[in-house]
Amino acid sequence: MRKIMLLCAAICATVLVLAAPARATSVQTWVASSGADTGSCTQTAPCATFTYAMTQTLSGGAIGCLSSGSFGSITITGSITIDCGTGQEGTTTCGGSCTAIDINASSTANIALRHLNIKGIITSAGYGINASMAGGTLTVQDCTISGQGNAAISFAATSGRAQLIVSDTKISNNGDGIIISPNSGVIVSTMLDRVQITTIGDVGLWLNGSGTIAGSLRQSVIAGSADYGIYATATGGVYFTVEESSVIDNVGVGIAAFASGVNIGVGASTLGGNGTAVDAASGGSLVSFGNNQMSANGSNGSFTPGGPGLQ
Repeated sequence: MRKIMLLCAAICATVLVLAAPARATSVQTWVASSGADTGSCTQTAPCATFTYAMTQTLSGGAIGCLSSGSFGSITITGSITIDCGTGQEGTTTCGGSCTAIDINASSTANIALRHLNIKGIITSAGYGINASMAGGTLTVQDCTISGQGNAAISFAATSGRAQLIVSDTKISNNGDGIIISPNSGVIVSTMLDRVQITTIGDVGLWLNGSGTIAGSLRQSVIAGSADYGIYATATGGVYFTVEESSVIDNVGVGIAAFASGVNIGVGASTLGGNGTAVDAASGGSLVSFGNNQMSANGSNGSFTPGGPGLQ
């Protein structure tokens, strides 16, 4: 009898082990177009999707791509790097009213997305990256985001202080380009460098919400929006600089400061082909550093008098 009981216990333990969900075991995991969603996503036996690879990746670890391929949409809740590497393209697609990369992360999260092609269908109400951050940092580098019916990047900050960094990224043919919207009492720091936002349904860059936004747009292009190129309405205050950038061919206003406490400085930039180049209203301040180029606008509009000029 005792032998039978021991045998049953051993069998049950084996079944439980086999039935237990896979657990993250590695700091570095891999996906490939020829991969399969089994095992630990090693370099010699890569997986097929970002979602499965994440189950095998420890918090703060990284998912790499061994080849170009389509690796599915993903939900992120903690620190992770997804990097398909220079010269390769990791595609994540949202085919309907969905989000290609959905982020709901805590204050300690450090998320980096690099070398990705994020695609949607413009007729559907989808998002490329839809992030809700309770603090933490989101970095988007050398990515392309296109075809989203809603925003290419929506960055909502719910508490504390959050950071959004976007560089060397091309955003085209979306309902909106980048929307930043902190809650009341929340601060978002943002650095947008060498970003192209083109052919937008409504707004290229929308500084929105009831919190505070501080940052800059540098060496970038915002063009072809049906309404605003840069639209600043955050009621908690905006402290933003546009430098060495082009805001062109926007049907409505190139740069609009439309809330009390909005402060935007513009230097060494080109504003051309807009319905109105610059417009400050409702207590907003939009100042020139005195070295901008304005041409071929329906109206140039007016910078706020008494700007700092060149320092």
